[in-house]
Amino acid sequence: MTRRFRWLDRAFGSNVLTIWSWLLTFPFAVTVMGGSEYVDTTPVRGAEFAVAAIVHVLTGAGMFAARYTVLRPGQRRHRRARALIVFAVLGASRPFLLIVVSDAIGLQMQPGAVFTRVAINVVCTITMLTLIALLIDVLRRHQAVQRRLRSALTTLNLQREFDEQQLEGLRRQYVDDVTVRIDATLDSRRAEPLDATQASALLRAIADDIVRPMSHELYREEGRAVAPPAIGGPVSFIERSSRILAALQPAPIVLPYLLLALVFLPHLLTNVSVTFTVIQLVLGAGLYLSGSALTAVLTRMVQNPGARIAVLSLGYTSTAIVATLVMHWSAHTAGYSPTMNWSPAFIYPSFALALSIIAATAAELASDEQRLAELLAEEVQHTAHTHSRLRLARKRTAHLLHTAVQGELVAAALSLQRRSSATTDPLSTNAWGDVMTTIARIKHEVAQDDVVDPTPAAEQVKALITMWGSALRITARYDDEIWPVLAADAARTEMAVDALSEGFTNAVRHGNGQRVDVHLGVAGPLPRAIITVRSAGVISSGPTNGLGLRSLQSSASAVTLSESRGEVSLIVELA
Repeated sequence: MTRRFRWLDRAFGSNVLTIWSWLLTFPFAVTVMGGSEYVDTTPVRGAEFAVAAIVHVLTGAGMFAARYTVLRPGQRRHRRARALIVFAVLGASRPFLLIVVSDAIGLQMQPGAVFTRVAINVVCTITMLTLIALLIDVLRRHQAVQRRLRSALTTLNLQREFDEQQLEGLRRQYVDDVTVRIDATLDSRRAEPLDATQASALLRAIADDIVRPMSHELYREEGRAVAPPAIGGPVSFIERSSRILAALQPAPIVLPYLLLALVFLPHLLTNVSVTFTVIQLVLGAGLYLSGSALTAVLTRMVQNPGARIAVLSLGYTSTAIVATLVMHWSAHTAGYSPTMNWSPAFIYPSFALALSIIAATAAELASDEQRLAELLAEEVQHTAHTHSRLRLARKRTAHLLHTAVQGELVAAALSLQRRSSATTDPLSTNAWGDVMTTIARIKHEVAQDDVVDPTPAAEQVKALITMWGSALRITARYDDEIWPVLAADAARTEMAVDALSEGFTNAVRHGNGQRVDVHLGVAGPLPRAIITVRSAGVISSGPTNGLGLRSLQSSASAVTLSESRGEVSLIVELA
């Protein structure tokens, strides 16, 4: 029921009795529905228009009083019934208001057939106000949909542009920042010679005070969302009107005549016999439907919007004029003496054009919703893809800083520390060359494009162990099945390298940084890589879920960091 008669909710919804209801009915109220035939205007020529205008002003006051009382927006209970009653009261009051206003300004007025006039005014008021409410509702919905979807589209475009800019500048921004901070730290110490112990401390400071905080900052920082722009002003009247008029099509052939017949049915029933009323209705149907069909055919042959509007207007007006003349002649032929009534020549084209605009606007609304929704879906897909790339780039850059760069700095520092311990005179060697070689290597590494390492899995793993082996005593064991499992998925190889880097970092952080046992094995019917790193030490009392561990937990199947009998174990399972 609701879906089938949704137009009733639209007609009697929030757009019932607006300022447009009064403005659009004004031309009819002072002309064809003004009751000038009942007013004696001999004393003051043209006074009938003033009377009709005053009556319409009073009717407008009643409209707005009803809108903000019994038909106020948001009040839904029995809204259709209340609206119809208000429309009927407004229409029924017009003949009596004409009598009162005419008498007040000293004009004589013949009441005429009051019941007939009341019935015509009631039917005409209900019909016109319902049509106007539908027209305003569909126009406002069209405008609101355009504003809402365009606003959302603008937001998505801004977010995509922001993400693209971030994606392009992210790596360079952090590379430059890391480089500037490292250079500043080196410059502050460049004037003095460095022994191995001091060089080791310097590299550890760069790793702990520059690289590690930046990797944490980058990992935690979320992509900044663009605030939705305020929904802008309405679409320009010219733009909206031109699109609707360009889409204008003929009205339904039957409906305009049905509305016209409904308006004049009380007049026919009270002035002619029922039989002749039926004859007039049938004759009118033949004339109006034929003219409407011919107008539709001619309109569809015209492509220019302006010419199409002209054809519609002329076609409907001509149809109404011809039908009025023929029906007036038929009444005379049947023995009646009716007064020539040209009001159908105004009312019928108005009904037909209003229905055409409603249909065109509804079609344009549906087309815009579909077109903008499709475009919106496309923008959402692009934006989601770009945002995903941005998040991946942030994560990979944070991962690079936290694992490769920090790991290499720590490994180099430990290597220098061991060399210092093995040297009887630590001051005999200036370690600046080792520091600058390490710094140059990590600068080159962070400056590389963010691409997947094509090196075979076995070479990547062994190269990492060799690098850390210069600082730690590492014992590594590999199952024969591990290399095919890692080689089958580049992401799995990358996670294995991450797990080993985290394990070596833990060996330095939680242990004495000396003995480390590594095992790369395979378990389960569906082969899963198991990475185990054990080292002597004790887990500190502070938080253990640092950036490296959180990164592993987000990508690995299972991650366990535990301590038992003075030994810290990191076990990572990769599906």
